Amino acid sequence: MFDYDSILSAAHVDFSNYLSVPAQDDEKFELQWRRELLDSPNGRLILHNRFFDSLNQSTVWLAHLTSNLQSIEASGLLRLSVGSLAASIYCVPASYESGRYSLHNLGSWIYSHEMPIANSVSDPATIDVILIKIQMPNGSPRRPIGIDYTKLGSFYYAQYVESSDLLTKSERSQLEDDLERRLTAAIPFLTEIDTIGVGQDMGPTVARRFIDTYASCTAILPILGYLYFEVLTEYILCYQNDPLAEDAALHGEFYTHYYKRVAQDARRDLFKGLRLASFAPTVDILASTIKNYSSKGLLFTPFNESHFLQFLACRLAYMVRSRCTDSQSGASSLAPWPLKNIPKHYLPLVGHLINLRLRTLPRSLELYYRFGYARAKLIWGYWDKMGILVPFNGILPRGEVGINPNYCTGTTCTMYRAAREGDGSFILDRELDVKVSHELIHPRYTVMGYKKISQVD
Repeated sequence: MFDYDSILSAAHVDFSNYLSVPAQDDEKFELQWRRELLDSPNGRLILHNRFFDSLNQSTVWLAHLTSNLQSIEASGLLRLSVGSLAASIYCVPASYESGRYSLHNLGSWIYSHEMPIANSVSDPATIDVILIKIQMPNGSPRRPIGIDYTKLGSFYYAQYVESSDLLTKSERSQLEDDLERRLTAAIPFLTEIDTIGVGQDMGPTVARRFIDTYASCTAILPILGYLYFEVLTEYILCYQNDPLAEDAALHGEFYTHYYKRVAQDARRDLFKGLRLASFAPTVDILASTIKNYSSKGLLFTPFNESHFLQFLACRLAYMVRSRCTDSQSGASSLAPWPLKNIPKHYLPLVGHLINLRLRTLPRSLELYYRFGYARAKLIWGYWDKMGILVPFNGILPRGEVGINPNYCTGTTCTMYRAAREGDGSFILDRELDVKVSHELIHPRYTVMGYKKISQVD
């Protein structure tokens, strides 16, 4: 019924052809934003980074961090998770030099901070690192194509239409009534978004008011929390300029610790479960958090608050329009539309909400798992057609990478337990008799935990 190749193509970004995008209205505006990001202090890392360089080598090393190595070894399988990388094994790049391996700086943050918090432990030594050696095929250079989950709204909706029989009639009614109630409540905010021109300048007062209004709407439209987090991340990664950021850039990496720290300071329980749906700090909280770093010579030196507010407000407005309204992906013309009082061009927004609201139904764990597996097979098929062996976060190449399970079979993928050295590097400890599985790990067993998204009061 649906042209999934077309829908999924719209959700992937080819960084080898980053400035050649279709000449549709949304895409022309997308091009303006891509140019602005490329012109930022760290914009060169969007196209030129260590990970992209590694894709054209004969061997790619990745690292997967886990607190469940014993269970993984017992089963002999490394299962995939559902998240921003769609259906993959969440990894970070690893680099090899002089017999030792180092993790992308995102990996060092996850190892030292995020996983200990998520697992309620104080010693990172309880976390195991699996180094994964992937033999790349001979032939032409591999194109760096990443998946942008913020563009998957139409895909989520199309897949819901074709798999809605997984839900009972009562569940479908409950879900669709909830969607209509949310969208009806959000219409004034969505209408305001439409009045903001792309690239329109906002003064600090107007930008501040808009951002706080946006934050207040995340309780109604939880996808806004994800977009908020991603826009904040983009600004920090592209505009940070302290010595730590500059040193990471010299090594071909975005320095990722600051966006994690700022987000955690703004939302203290961020790493105790999946909380991005409710990520909604006010301007005052964000600005004071960033100023606290800047006053110590960290992150931004100096912090241009006016530029920050202008970027955040305009980018948030654009992200809602481009990710939550019809992107001409091929889904809207074929899909039935049960929300009679809601314009059909909000189909991608409805898809995002379905993806998140499935977690609130009584059978949420089962449904989220079954929908996730149905989606995974479609995405793996697209990756196979496009030759995507190592998918990655296509918003920015910030160190979140995965593995296409259809490729990593037999001798193409070897895993090792890594031992940590005193200088923070790793060496190979022993080879593991573990293979990449086509099974999805149940959400309740993921490291970051599984939390239902709270209902609207």
